Amino acid sequence: LSLHDALPISYYAACPHAGVKVNRIEGQEIICDSHGARFSTDNGAVLKGPTKKSLTPAPFTTDGDVLVISMPKETE
Repeated sequence: LSLHDALPISYYAACPHAGVKVNRIEGQEIICDSHGARFSTDNGAVLKGPTKKSLTPAPFTTDGDVLVISMPKETE
């Protein structure tokens, strides 16, 4: 979850390179320590590879002061 122009934006925490969890934020970058990929907090775009795919946005709704993030459905 990040703020862009004072509005929240969320991404699934799975790195598109290998599906491992992106695990930290430094400044304006979301970082995957597994292979060193870096993504923009503004739009999820790749700043540094090895992946060429952006982070996947996670849709959310609000319930009063609470953000409810929609999780992807499991595929069979």
